[in-house]
Order: sequence, then structure tokens, then C-alpha cells
Amino acid sequence: MRAGIYARYSSDNQEERSIDDQVRICREFIERRGDMVADVFADYEISGASLKLRPQALRLVDELRAEKMLCPTAGDNVVRLLPPLIIGEEEMSYAITAIDRACTRLATKQGVAS
Repeated sequence: MRAGIYARYSSDNQEERSIDDQVRICREFIERRGDMVADVFADYEISGASLKLRPQALRLVDELRAEKMLCPTAGDNVVRLLPPLIIGEEEMSYAITAIDRACTRLATKQGVAS
């Protein structure tokens, strides 16, 4: 498997070499698993307060989304990574039935005839 590494440091709290340390630790972990580092994304002297200010983090998110990875943001500084969602016929049938039941309950509570 190919892996990407994202590293960042804030000029107020860390030094530039902290990126090297983060990358080294991640690279060792990836290689122990028998995987390969495909790319390193690093933001230097950038606060973690907002994702919008971190161009390499945004580049990584764009690359993941291009691979159909679900990458919803959670606030200004968190990205959640989810595998692609593949729904089969059984799951779709279950979802449609559940939605129908929920809508029926709501309509009944509001006095709407079905």
C-alpha cells in the first residue's frame, strides 16, 4: 500500500526539525507495515487553528477526494477520513425501508394521512 504523510509545525511552539521528526516516525511506522511512502505533505510555521491556512493539508484532502475518499471537515481544523462508501442492494433496501418507517412515524405524529 502507498501512504501519504502530513506534518505541520507552529512557529510559536515548535521548531522546523519537528517536521523531520514527525515524518521519520510516520515513515518508520509505514515501512514496518511493509508499505511505501508515496508523498509527504508539510506545512511550515502554520498554526493548526484553521485548515484553510494549511495549503499542504488542503492539497492532501484534494488528493484523497480525487480517489473517492470521504473527507468531511469537522470544524475549522479537523478532517475525518472515511473509506469510500459502497452500498449494495441489500443495504439500499434496508435504508429505503428505514426511511419509509421514519417518515410514516413522523406523518402519524403530525396527523398527516398516509
